[in-house]
Amino acid sequence: MAIESNKTIFMGLPKPSDKCLLVAIPMNMYRVQTNKFTSGLNYFQKAVLKFKYMPQMSNSKISQILHLDEHLINLIVDQLEAKELITSTGFLTPKGEEMRNNADGFIINDDQRQIGYVFSYDGGNEYFPYYQNEICLAEITGNELTYSTEKGTRTVDLPLNVFDDNNEFGVAPTENLVLQIIKNSAYREMEGNGDIEDISNELFHIKFIPNNEAEQVVVCTYVYLPQLEDGNGYDDDWLVCDPFGKGNNYELKLFLEKECKRNKALATAFFNCFKDVVTENNRKFDESAKWFDEQVSNRIALLFDDEKYSKMDSHIQLAIHDVVEYYMRMERNDFRVIRHDQQQMFFMNMQAALESILIQDQSDREETFADLDINYGEYGTQEDRRECLKAVYKKKILSETTTVPRVLIKIKTGSWKGRSLLDYLMKFIMSLSCEPDLDSCKVIKVFKNRIDTIVGISQMRNHIGHGTTDANESNTTFGKNDAIEYFTFMTELITDYINSID
Repeated sequence: MAIESNKTIFMGLPKPSDKCLLVAIPMNMYRVQTNKFTSGLNYFQKAVLKFKYMPQMSNSKISQILHLDEHLINLIVDQLEAKELITSTGFLTPKGEEMRNNADGFIINDDQRQIGYVFSYDGGNEYFPYYQNEICLAEITGNELTYSTEKGTRTVDLPLNVFDDNNEFGVAPTENLVLQIIKNSAYREMEGNGDIEDISNELFHIKFIPNNEAEQVVVCTYVYLPQLEDGNGYDDDWLVCDPFGKGNNYELKLFLEKECKRNKALATAFFNCFKDVVTENNRKFDESAKWFDEQVSNRIALLFDDEKYSKMDSHIQLAIHDVVEYYMRMERNDFRVIRHDQQQMFFMNMQAALESILIQDQSDREETFADLDINYGEYGTQEDRRECLKAVYKKKILSETTTVPRVLIKIKTGSWKGRSLLDYLMKFIMSLSCEPDLDSCKVIKVFKNRIDTIVGISQMRNHIGHGTTDANESNTTFGKNDAIEYFTFMTELITDYINSID
């Protein structure tokens, strides 16, 4: 039984653009008590800390070894001193020694506890991927939302609330899921460079306060159009601020895009808010959106056989449309500046397309997946899965190699949710051990010798996602050749897939 509430959460976010809309998203909130923990160091900080363990290791020498500017090393050393990990004379403190020996850069204090928050949305089907240490409540007073700051009380216009108020409550998160959400947050704090996969719940104690029942809240954040770099107009692709102040949030953007397709009131509100805004090439937003969607449709018609493409499941078609859209957004300026948000959405939509194919395969081979449930209840123990995956790979039906990707081997039993590309992929591979007629599984031929790249796509969000959050910033590690390579991979895979459809 869920605890009902009228709580409104707003963290006092500043307006990200002159063209923005405050929205209120219904969510389920769980109050969680854990050990007190600190997440630690990015890649460069950890490297310098390890060198500082060695005697007579000067900043200059570290600079030469790492091929980094000495000024940067000096800055990192100052940061390590501020964290009380090294002394002013360059020696490791006891805390620094602990961090150096802790492979995951995540320190757990078993003597102290802290309270944090986990959220789900979309009727409890999706979990907000980051753990929150604190929340700020706001009140509706008249036609304004009132909230408190260090400088006093502030107000903003009432948020848009066109979502279904009868928010359903899903099953409370497992301890392993809470732990994974905490890991996501630690990863983000370490700018995507921390290795946190080895944190186990054997060290971590989780308790719901007062119990594992959800409390219904609404969480407020801004949807906005980013201003163009030259200041003349706005981009024609809206973004969503992380409601807890961590830049942009792409999971919520995908959710709102999906919601717009089934929620006419929300789609109309977005349209009315942005329709007269001047975007690139001096077009108004509504004209630009329509024009660009036509360009995307034309590209899809050039890439794929129209008759065969139309036979695909509508969810797969929508996902492919979005992959092509964000590729074309990067392509518009000949890939000279690939914005972080475009890059993120490109990979997330590739993941969504591959997930949709795997979900369709589950529907096509329903009996086989029922057998999988019987043979591997909740998909078995970690050892069961490991042996099952190895057995499938030994048959060389998916790859010429017999080596299972390491990340699939490492997936832990309790963290199974079945709602991510990696989980769907693991379940697909395991199902082949129960498939009496491998020729009936069309996806085998489509995915053969492509599993490693698909695994890479499943992990790209972490590799590119957390270090840069400004919509106008670019990521120099991902360029034109990378975009073309991944797009070619996806178009070839989809071509093979539609050719397999009867």
